[in-house]
Amino acid sequence: MFFVVDLSCRILLIYFSPYRLWDTYGIKRVYSAENGLMMDYLQGLLEDRGIHCMVRNQLLSGAAGELPPIETWHTLWVLDDRDEDLAQRLITEALQGPARDQEGWSCPQCGEDIEPQFSQCWRCGTARPEG
Repeated sequence: MFFVVDLSCRILLIYFSPYRLWDTYGIKRVYSAENGLMMDYLQGLLEDRGIHCMVRNQLLSGAAGELPPIETWHTLWVLDDRDEDLAQRLITEALQGPARDQEGWSCPQCGEDIEPQFSQCWRCGTARPEG
């Protein structure tokens, strides 16, 4: 196990085995944005799927004006470039939101009409029925 401390003082664990050198696979930038809240959301999304990642440039917003604005944007990196395609797909799906062709549904418990992006009734808490 190899420890790396990033600029936000989080400890990242990078695992390696005798079968694979830890530096064989490089890190890849998968997303960049001015909004740090969105970056934290996307990082959590990837980590929930088991993709090790990190956010860089979190502290550079104070340097705006001294550096070109785009250079101070937050960037999301996957630590293993083999995860790049899956990470890109998950980020794209998250940014697009729910599919537009979905239809609303009615709660089987209370009869409330629910919009398609919700998976649970806002009134009674009943889960959306399958199919």
